[in-house]
Amino acid sequence: MAGQLESEIARIEEQQSGVKSEKAKIAILISAALNIANENFELKSNYSELLHNVEVQSKRLLQLLEAEEIEGKPAIAG
Repeated sequence: MAGQLESEIARIEEQQSGVKSEKAKIAILISAALNIANENFELKSNYSELLHNVEVQSKRLLQLLEAEEIEGKPAIAG
């Protein structure tokens, strides 16, 4: 996590020009932390969406397999 913060700080500092005051340094730290927090939020959101999609598809597959079992058809053609 510290490495990620350092990388993000370096990236933001490259975008800034001129002498950096203490306020500017604090703003850079806050920006870096917020960028990392936003990235983490997006990753969690994407993971939740993926998990939901896997759950929905798994339920559909189970229903299909159960329907084929009830009808006496082989669940997997081969």
